[in-house]
Amino acid sequence: MSEIMQLKDQLIEAIKTSQPKPLAAGESVIEIHGALRHLTAFYERLRQLIDYQEERFIRRLAIRRILFRRILIEGDRKPIGEALARELIRAAYIENAKYPTRTAMEIDEILKKYLAALPAVERRYQPPELIRMQRRLLGIAAAEIEDYLTPAYIDRVLAERLAVEIASYTKTNVTDDIRLIALRQFLKADAELATWRLTQRGDKTTPGSLPTIWEKFVATPGEHVSELLREIVKCEFLINDRRIEARVRHYQRLTPPYILLADLAYERAKDIHLLADQPDKLDRALASLLQERLEWTEGKLHRAMIRATVYIFITKVIIGIALEIPYDLSTMGHIAYLPVIINILVPPLLMVIAALSIRPPSSTNNEILLKRSKMLFNDGDIPFLVEFEGHRPRSGFKSFFNTLFYFAAYVVSFGGVIWVLNRLSFNIASMLVFLFFISVVGFFAFRIRASAKEMAVIRESEGIAILIFDFFALPFLRIGRWLSVTVRQINVVLFVLDFLIEAPLKVVFVAIEDWFAFLREKREELS
Repeated sequence: MSEIMQLKDQLIEAIKTSQPKPLAAGESVIEIHGALRHLTAFYERLRQLIDYQEERFIRRLAIRRILFRRILIEGDRKPIGEALARELIRAAYIENAKYPTRTAMEIDEILKKYLAALPAVERRYQPPELIRMQRRLLGIAAAEIEDYLTPAYIDRVLAERLAVEIASYTKTNVTDDIRLIALRQFLKADAELATWRLTQRGDKTTPGSLPTIWEKFVATPGEHVSELLREIVKCEFLINDRRIEARVRHYQRLTPPYILLADLAYERAKDIHLLADQPDKLDRALASLLQERLEWTEGKLHRAMIRATVYIFITKVIIGIALEIPYDLSTMGHIAYLPVIINILVPPLLMVIAALSIRPPSSTNNEILLKRSKMLFNDGDIPFLVEFEGHRPRSGFKSFFNTLFYFAAYVVSFGGVIWVLNRLSFNIASMLVFLFFISVVGFFAFRIRASAKEMAVIRESEGIAILIFDFFALPFLRIGRWLSVTVRQINVVLFVLDFLIEAPLKVVFVAIEDWFAFLREKREELS
């Protein structure tokens, strides 16, 4: 229980470690002048609407995208630290005039091992597997760079403590699988972020452990990059494994106190050491931060709804132009306007209904959350919240019945919708478009509704109407989940933006920026 008893001190130490090094006297900073920053930031916001991602992933994925473009597409393998920092500033991913010029050299030092490993990756793999492996390797690089730009010591402490709590339920030691579950719950980590974080924790003495593989990779990147990539693939497999997903869901209600303590550490960094000895102030601070968190979550949900709706609308226009309208013209000689109008209006309407149906956590939930957060911060043993993990065995008959019932849900749901569409004179193309969007919208709405429950520590009661709705909606959610991943992989608009527009656009921005800098120098010479 030593780790539990030290959590408060670990947070205080993490805050101290996270403080940036002060600028030396006369040390210059990386600074971008002019209005181009606003244009680049606008482009990035536009791209975010088209590429629907979790908000917390956006900057890291932008770093990976920039690395992929500069290193692999443009073939620029010389030091790019300053160029990367400037791109991030232009896109408003990091603050302007905050980071010293030494930041560029330190980013280049981080990238050195990855650049040294790329030739070995290119020799070992062939397309299309080569592209996936390159993207994975640069994904680890992006995670490391983001952690350097914004140190995550507080998140590491809390994720490790969450892993300890999960292990107390399973009555085992903390393993990498349990750490992965904690990272998925606390940070919603994908495989690249999870792999990077796991390289920084755990046993460094056991052969084959991730920290050991990482140390070998750092020492000789070309020789050990394949081992690191295998760990990323393994992590991807585990994240998508149903057993891991089930365990993440099982322990999800343990996470809210850690989210609230992270807010406390970030927002009250200057006086957090005083709150431990002043219970009343700690109570008020936690209650205030919880209210802010709930308001922020509400705003995030609205932004997510807007982004998802725009993403769906753009995809709908593309599919309509490419499939639905040409099919109508070729088979009927005219456009069937009713199916087109329904296909345009129904998906956004469903998103609005989903947004209006979201309810904040109850006051009882908030009271329990605040109590558990305070106990956790004050080094106390918090009571068990969820039942012990265990698989409930089912007989062969029950398994067969459940499978049959699940299959019936697909038949009833899709069959009923197809029957209604047929009565509305939908042709096969219009039907496919409707089913595609109703499934994708349903999955997006489900994800957004699930994120609204991130601060839930108790199960809220659900009525019979919700259960009936889930029965009919589940088939669409399953199909929507698969489609959302597939569509992202073949997103034509993103391909055009990334490869045909972004690269030349960034070159133009840099050229204009250099010209402005030249004009400023000439103007200063006259003063």
